[in-house]
Amino acid sequence: MWDKQELQGACQHKTYVYVSDDPSHFESRIAVVDAHAPEIFQDEGGDWFISSVEWPHRGVSIARLDWE
Repeated sequence: MWDKQELQGACQHKTYVYVSDDPSHFESRIAVVDAHAPEIFQDEGGDWFISSVEWPHRGVSIARLDWE
């Protein structure tokens, strides 16, 4: 498990989420996600998931998302 202390290269395990009506100017941070290079996707059955890359040791993790 990553101790969040040792960073190798540019790998950080935090993603900052911003919202904006203008794609060239993001101004309001709305969340911080504990994930590196996350991607949100939907499978063929309609379920949603988020992935996180745990470089260099653990590969890709996937977790189910539930929207409220």
